[in-house]
Amino acid sequence: MRFKLEQLSFLSSQYIARVSTSTSGSVPHVSPVYFVADDESLFIATGKETTKYKDIAQNPVASIVVDHFDADWLHGKQGYASKERAIIILGKTTILENGPNYRALHSSFMEKYPDFKAVPSKLGEPPIIKINADKIWDHSFVSTGQ
Repeated sequence: MRFKLEQLSFLSSQYIARVSTSTSGSVPHVSPVYFVADDESLFIATGKETTKYKDIAQNPVASIVVDHFDADWLHGKQGYASKERAIIILGKTTILENGPNYRALHSSFMEKYPDFKAVPSKLGEPPIIKINADKIWDHSFVSTGQ
């Protein structure tokens, strides 16, 4: 599946996603991650020692959600108006550890996340996990608070 242009715009405006993985024995694990996207996949970078990496090595299916919530009461305003948006992706994963595509993705992380530049010096260059969007759910809700 491919993301619509408007979905890609939303994804590029967000900084944190939550990825869900599970072991081959179906034990779930959710963690916040940095991500970048192209027109049909999301990519996360993670160390080989992490639970998500070990899970994906055993069970190459993952789900990831990128969401945003804003409400008047969060800003000390009167009322209950709110805006909610979530894009949820389910798909098969691929572990990338080298090659031209890996280098380009690594550069994308460095452009989007200034602190990612410190990662190579601390951990070596981390593997990048590609989550191919086999299914995409796009949920939006706007309430005027009335």
